[in-house]
Amino acid sequence: MFVGYSYRVIILSSRWGLRRSARRVWSRSPGLQRHYEEVITEEALTVRTEGVTHTYAWSMFSELVEYDRQFVLMDRSGNSSVALPKRGLSDPSLVPVCRRVLSNCLATALNQRNAATTKTPADRQQSPSTD
Repeated sequence: MFVGYSYRVIILSSRWGLRRSARRVWSRSPGLQRHYEEVITEEALTVRTEGVTHTYAWSMFSELVEYDRQFVLMDRSGNSSVALPKRGLSDPSLVPVCRRVLSNCLATALNQRNAATTKTPADRQQSPSTD
C-alpha cells in the first residue's frame, strides 16, 4: 500500500505529472482558450481578450522568469502575475528580442522605483532655518 502511494506521489509531482495536470486545467477552462493579444511598450504591458483590456505598469513586476515555453512576470511578492507564451511570437528567432525588451522594461521600472524610494518624502524634508 505504501509503495503504491509513493509511486503516485512521485508520478504526480514529476514534470510529466505537472504537465498533465496543466493540460487538464487547460481543457476544462474555456476562458483560458480565448484568443488574446499582448502589447509590450515602454510604459506598460497591455493584454486584450475579447473586449476586455488590462494594462499593467512595469512597476507592478519585480522580475522576469523564463521557462522553456513562456516568460513569466513575477509581482513584488514573488508570485507569478502574467505569463507570456513564446508560441505567441510569429518567429522563434524573436525570443531573444522579446527577452531583451522585457528585461529592459523591468530594469527601467526598477531603477525608477529605487530612485523614488531613495528620495526623502516632501513632508519629511527640513525647511531652511530662518534664525
